[in-house]
Amino acid sequence: MIKKIVTLLILQISSFLLMLTAIFVVSVRNTFREHGVFLLPIIMYSVLGMLIMIIILKEKSYVQGRKWLLFSALSSAGFLVMSISHNVMYALSIMDLPMMVINKLAEWLHVILFITAIIISPIAYLVGVIGFGLSCLKKNQVL
Repeated sequence: MIKKIVTLLILQISSFLLMLTAIFVVSVRNTFREHGVFLLPIIMYSVLGMLIMIIILKEKSYVQGRKWLLFSALSSAGFLVMSISHNVMYALSIMDLPMMVINKLAEWLHVILFITAIIISPIAYLVGVIGFGLSCLKKNQVL
């Protein structure tokens, strides 16, 4: 089971790096947009996080660094969920609804969800992956 999780984690780290490259490197971003696969690394990153989370929760055996893996899997799965929720809340905030309270609440929520998805979630993912690696090194577990 640990080999399956480590393989998925390596794929997830690769998709995370590809996602960051697609966001911050203009030539890569343009190439992804031309071919219509700009969202593919983001979806891969989140789906792999969900798979890791399902495998860890399904297996009853103890995995070294299980809490760190769950932390990183939750933050990567939350990235996609919070991004979609941000867009829904943004759409609600720009609609001309009769209740002003809903518009203001949706406006605040879309800002909070955006900050959480773009800043907090990737940092939490890195903390989880580094924590998992350090806990495996601490116990001399070779992956």
